[in-house]
Amino acid sequence: MVKTRNFREDDFKPVAQAIGEVVLAWNDLHQVLGILFWFTVGIKNALVPFAVWHSSKVDRAQREMLQALVDLEALGLDIRKDVRGEFRWLLKEINKLEDHRNNAVHSLLMKGDEGIAAGAHQFGHQRAKRLADKDPLREFQWLYDSIVTVRDHSAALINCVRDAQHPLPERLKMPSRGDSNQ
Repeated sequence: MVKTRNFREDDFKPVAQAIGEVVLAWNDLHQVLGILFWFTVGIKNALVPFAVWHSSKVDRAQREMLQALVDLEALGLDIRKDVRGEFRWLLKEINKLEDHRNNAVHSLLMKGDEGIAAGAHQFGHQRAKRLADKDPLREFQWLYDSIVTVRDHSAALINCVRDAQHPLPERLKMPSRGDSNQ
């Protein structure tokens, strides 16, 4: 008989909350990137760039649309060189976080001898394997902090796109594992 789990048990609550925070922060990051896309396109009516942005249901494809704008050097698309560099850094960091986000969202978790652990890695689950030797709660807290860091930097870049004279924001240091902002 297959043993099922109740993820509403107290043992799972901290990890479930951390995963929920990761998902919400990731979605918020992509909303901020959508605003950045809007201002980068330079069309006043937000409905037009957001129709394009939301035409893709895949986060990576949305980021690739933003990357295409950053790489485009065309008349009327005046993105400062230093701002382009920040865009590139930012998108590279987000792409690195994507796999960690997918691990958090798509791994099976179960109770282990020492708390909550990634499960099903013994049966070849690739995402669970990536979490096998980690504390899921600490990993998800680090991931949340990292997502919030790039989201806040994305939001700060909006001012640089809207106003060519606006100073470039200071690049925030990416969190190290184990150093949660909590």
